Amino acid sequence: MFVCKSIRVHVRADVMFTRDAEDGEQRIPTYFSSRVFDVDDTQRQVLDDLVADLDGKVKHWNSRGSG
Repeated sequence: MFVCKSIRVHVRADVMFTRDAEDGEQRIPTYFSSRVFDVDDTQRQVLDDLVADLDGKVKHWNSRGSG
């Protein structure tokens, strides 16, 4: 019988941003990668932390602008 004490979680999100441009819709592909999370019985809030981590990376990417 296999018993798992913890798992390691790492998420990569492939994203397609769109924006209106003078010549139509512009699509910008990118990806975001989360930090590594170790999940066990003591880590109940990992999903919230994972979402916050990726959200912060998206906000940072957006703050850099298009140039």
